[in-house]
Amino acid sequence: MPEFFKIIGDHTRSIHAEGCCLLASVPPACLIPVTDLRREYSRGYDLCEDCSPLRKMFQAEEEELSAFCSQYHITCKLHNKYLAVQTPRSRWRIALVGGTPATTLYHESTHPAAVEKKFLSKFHLQLISRDSLLSYCKYILFHDDYQVRAENPKAPEMKDFRKPIDRCHYLRRGGKKYRQSVMREKAQANALSAERVFAILDELQAREASREGAQQASASRDPVADPLPAGQIT
Repeated sequence: MPEFFKIIGDHTRSIHAEGCCLLASVPPACLIPVTDLRREYSRGYDLCEDCSPLRKMFQAEEEELSAFCSQYHITCKLHNKYLAVQTPRSRWRIALVGGTPATTLYHESTHPAAVEKKFLSKFHLQLISRDSLLSYCKYILFHDDYQVRAENPKAPEMKDFRKPIDRCHYLRRGGKKYRQSVMREKAQANALSAERVFAILDELQAREASREGAQQASASRDPVADPLPAGQIT
């Protein structure tokens, strides 16, 4: 059964969710079911602000979501059609799916062929669904972390949410963190080279000592002929 409806002759061009108080006084014959929100958005329709499931989710999680976003440098802004989420590294959109209250995630696309032209230009569908906006933000954080480590395997892995992450400058050439990373790698390489040299020297010394020991052992095992008594002829 459809979850959203349009009202015939409504000049506000609003889409109402099932159970909206504005639909109570409208005859059923004047309601048009909405099965694809994206198509209606392209026609100029917007969700009703009073009954939007996305707005209700945002209001229910607003306090917890605000604390989480401020801790990890994420910004969230609610629009009629979607919730805009931006991190120091990427941009996202959380929107409703089809004609149901279910939500899905869109990611800013770097491949023009993957962009969905009819809805959320420059964003592509991420094909995931979560039951809360906070869960989406956690997924976005892990997605950014995965991309950072894919570009630079030596970047520290995020273990949990206890420490804020701001890695947008980690790979920037010429930046402070980049220079520190290069110096750290050089120091580690020098230390490793010195350890290898000492290990080779120790191995050579051990081989020389074992060779000398083997020679001494073989010499001690060889019998030495006793000298003949004086005047004895064989």
